[in-house]
Amino acid sequence: MRTRQRLLLLALLPLAAACGEDRAPLSPESAKPHFVITQVSVTCPDTISVGQGSQCQAYAYDQNNNLVSNASITWGTTTPSPISVSGTGGITGLAVGNAVVQATADGVTTSRNVYVKPGLSVSIYGPGSVKRFSDSCTWGASVSGGTYPYTFDWSASGGSGTESGSYFTGSVISAYMTLNVTVTDANGVQKTVSRIINANASSNVC
Repeated sequence: MRTRQRLLLLALLPLAAACGEDRAPLSPESAKPHFVITQVSVTCPDTISVGQGSQCQAYAYDQNNNLVSNASITWGTTTPSPISVSGTGGITGLAVGNAVVQATADGVTTSRNVYVKPGLSVSIYGPGSVKRFSDSCTWGASVSGGTYPYTFDWSASGGSGTESGSYFTGSVISAYMTLNVTVTDANGVQKTVSRIINANASSNVC
């Protein structure tokens, strides 16, 4: 009886070995460790101006605090009125107020607050009418909002003169002069305003 059992076991061994040979090897994908995104870090500027654009950045990390370089980031905002957010994290100030920028990766969301401050406000002050070909008069640009320092670029259609920072000194040489100034703040936000200066023979000389 024991001899028969031994013979049966010997007969089954090749079958067991053959079954083991049919097992498929693990694929490279299934052999990789499984990473789970547990944290998203977001950087944005603290403040921007109305009309100003800037860029936010987001980084995703796994359970081992390793950077996940190919993570898919979804951008958005909970306050669409003060700010717009592009699909790549670009932001643009739309109105004054507090804004919240969000970045999400695999269901993990992180928010950052961005304050949108007033954009550039520019006006030209000085005489509204001067004598034609009279002695030179001076006009200035009043600026608020944006980010200091500012730069000024003046031009005059129907007139001539010289500029010096926020001031323009010149004369009207036509029926009227259109005085233009473009102000650029430290963030590159620009604002252009114009003012018509009339030529009037009865006006006082500056």
